[in-house]
Amino acid sequence: MTTQTAVQRCERALERLAAGVARGAFEFVDVTGARAVAEEIDARLTAGLAPRPLEGLLACVKANVAVAGWPHTAGLAVRRDHVASRDAAVVARLRAAGAILLGSTAMDEAALGATGRSIHGAIENPQNRPDGVAAGICDLGIGTDTIGSIRIPAAFCGVYGFKPSFAACTTEGVVATHADFDHVGPLAAHLPLLSRAHAALVDSTGAPTAPPDQVSPKDLRVAYCRDPSALGADDDCRATFETMLDLLRAAGVELVAVDLERFDLSRLRRAIFSACEHALWRDHAANLRNPADGTLGYSPTLRKLLVYGGSLDATKLQAIAARIAAFRAEFPGVLVGADALLTPTTPRAAFDLASAPPDDIADFTVIASATGAPALSIPMPGRAHDAPPLGVQLVGHVGADRKLLAIAAAITTVVAKSTQPIALR
Repeated sequence: MTTQTAVQRCERALERLAAGVARGAFEFVDVTGARAVAEEIDARLTAGLAPRPLEGLLACVKANVAVAGWPHTAGLAVRRDHVASRDAAVVARLRAAGAILLGSTAMDEAALGATGRSIHGAIENPQNRPDGVAAGICDLGIGTDTIGSIRIPAAFCGVYGFKPSFAACTTEGVVATHADFDHVGPLAAHLPLLSRAHAALVDSTGAPTAPPDQVSPKDLRVAYCRDPSALGADDDCRATFETMLDLLRAAGVELVAVDLERFDLSRLRRAIFSACEHALWRDHAANLRNPADGTLGYSPTLRKLLVYGGSLDATKLQAIAARIAAFRAEFPGVLVGADALLTPTTPRAAFDLASAPPDDIADFTVIASATGAPALSIPMPGRAHDAPPLGVQLVGHVGADRKLLAIAAAITTVVAKSTQPIALR
């Protein structure tokens, strides 16, 4: 919290939204509800009640997360008139922790893809940072991540994004993309707030929780991607990642190179994407057979993806499942003896909306999606002032979410000491 009251901070955010700072990032803004909660919070604090973990912080939620009385579109025109009757479990936990829910953020249709476009139009990039958190409107955002949709926007926007271990944070009240891979997690501009938000999301009481354990960089053993270029990283990403490695070595982190090419991450990403296409086709098959809904409720691009998903027969689906299962069984060997794995979050910085989204943007994030391991994106250090943001991804052991946040805190401390802009090598 700052010296400003909750009402003052809420009004400032609403003013910035009215001025167009978010540029398409929000699908719905609950002006009346946010003001009412801000007034209640100021009254609580004036009465001397102890602040809750997220007291007075402004939060936005992705449009596939249910908030009672709000539109609940999941980015689908066919759901344009759908209004949530009750809160998703994570929303109830945000309220219990004292957050002010400002509005819902626009998203790709059915969370299938990363085009930067919603049913309402383009989600533009304010100062290279296209979301409600990076635009300085909200303190934290709640997103969903199936193949990378928390970590990729975090990397593109220069903020922190955390995908917890599978099922660590309930998805009750979230419109599914694929129940076997969907995760809910927070985005924030600062790691301590990210950790507090994560604690609130996994705790239904709203009570304060202990901070993550502290670790020293000198006590860390981190595996890292030996050759990001072999997995599609461009020169800028590679140089920035190598500078991150140099910083960690200098701080005493033990680094162990691992080769990731053998896993064919592009094929793994396509396998999970195909599984999502099939799952969504099952959910929407009835609408797609209806000429009215099939034409008006889905864009041609989404309709094509869903129809392809419906074309997958049992043999193809078994092959997809086998590929994912094989990776899930083999990959943990990479982390034997290591505290975490370090990779770029994305192979390159954010793409121009005028161009087609690259196919390989989730080739690093798919690792934790397939295994269900916790993973977060940290802003890469030393970027020149006019350079678009990039992120580095930490992947931990399944279930070791708090430890991964502690590792991230140690690495962030190292990064904070570096201010030298990075030049391409």
